[in-house]
Amino acid sequence: MSMNIFRRQTINDYIQSNGKATYDELMKLIPDISCMTLRRDLEHLEKEGLVLRVRGGARSVSSISGESEDKYAVRAAANITAKTDIAEKALPYIQPEHAVYFDSGSTLMLLSNKLENGYYSIITPAPNLAIELLKKNKVDITLLGGRLSRDTLAVTGNAAIDSVNEINIDTAIMSTSGYSIDCGFTSGEYNEVFLKKTVMRKARRVVMVMDISKFDKNLPYTFGTIKDIDVLIMDKCPPDELMQICAEHGVEVVF
Repeated sequence: MSMNIFRRQTINDYIQSNGKATYDELMKLIPDISCMTLRRDLEHLEKEGLVLRVRGGARSVSSISGESEDKYAVRAAANITAKTDIAEKALPYIQPEHAVYFDSGSTLMLLSNKLENGYYSIITPAPNLAIELLKKNKVDITLLGGRLSRDTLAVTGNAAIDSVNEINIDTAIMSTSGYSIDCGFTSGEYNEVFLKKTVMRKARRVVMVMDISKFDKNLPYTFGTIKDIDVLIMDKCPPDELMQICAEHGVEVVF
């Protein structure tokens, strides 16, 4: 067993046994590890879906799977590799000195983390994305106001919609909880649908990010269809029927 594998196994075993761990605890567990190496190890374990990095440390995914208040955290830990791949592919569609909307969601959180410290103007309904972007001192951030959902970590409501109606959006990077040929892009949150529709109407260009697990999955509320977007970014080649519909509506497909 290589040193890297043994070290990561030790870290994972500790987190799984305790449900969570701080950086200080893990540094004491493996005294000769550097802070940078520890962060890389936690990133690796997160990509494998074993842990979720949180402020000051990490939590076991299994420890939060039954907690209703951590629905976002559970979703964030799912399909990390696919979401990371999608985030990398979305970076070229974010232009400096343009108004870019970042929808809520774990893929957009990864995108916020990967965005370089440049002169970007980002609008978002998600406080967690805004906090992540604050680490980059050149990025200008507009955080929408409204009612904050514990499940999605995003604001909704008339205040958010009114704000969007008063601003310009060049590119909107949108996320979805499900997509099917019959129902289009769907969400399980009734209130967020109205905000998503407003953003997609306002934006000059709409980029939808969606991992393959969302295909042929329907949630109760539809907020758009293929004809409402300009670019579809996925982690794998879409099914033939989806590729055909995208071609019919002139949608660029990236995978």
